[in-house]
Order: sequence, then structure tokens, then C-alpha cells
Amino acid sequence: GALQHLNQTAAAKADDEHVALNQTQLALSGISTAAVRTATNIRDAIDTALASGKPSEVKKVIKYVNAMGQQVPADATPDVVRAAVKAVGKAIVRKPALLDQQEKAARDAGLIP
Repeated sequence: GALQHLNQTAAAKADDEHVALNQTQLALSGISTAAVRTATNIRDAIDTALASGKPSEVKKVIKYVNAMGQQVPADATPDVVRAAVKAVGKAIVRKPALLDQQEKAARDAGLIP
């Protein structure tokens, strides 16, 4: 009982510390938590679209990566599309100013509302 409670308390404290660290890192990077939430929503939408395997959903991802500067043909294989998504992610990490462009591209592609 007591040991389990201690472990749960320690785990909760570690989670709190992790959240605080993430918020500090975001503040230092100048990226808002809203921008991170949007980027996470975009990533989740891309994952869902690719996992569906539906051509109409995959086309949304292709439209998005093309708008972000990748050149992916409409009939690209899932591996090619995933590689382009990774390339976009790396570009955003190197240049956070692309976050606004990312949000617009994802909205225009129909990935996020």
C-alpha cells in the first residue's frame, strides 16, 4: 500500500516535472503551446490518413507535403509519402518560422479543420 502510493506520487511528480521542462523549452524556443498543439493535431491527422490507406486521405497528405516544399507525385507509394512527411518535420525543426505555413498547408489540404 504505502510503497505503491509512494511510487504513484513519484510518477506524478516526474510527469509534472516533464511538463514543466517542456513548457520551459517551448518558452525558450519562442514556440507557443498552441503552435505545438496544432503541430501535434497535424501529425495525428497525417498518421490517421496514412493508416487509413484510403486514396482520398493519402491525397490530403500529398497535397500538404507538396505545399510544404516537397515534390511528391499524386501516385506516390506510402513510403515515399512518409519520407516526405519526415523531411517536412525536419525542415520545421530547423526553421520554426515554418509553423504558420504548416498550419495553412494542413488546413488547405483538409487535414485539420
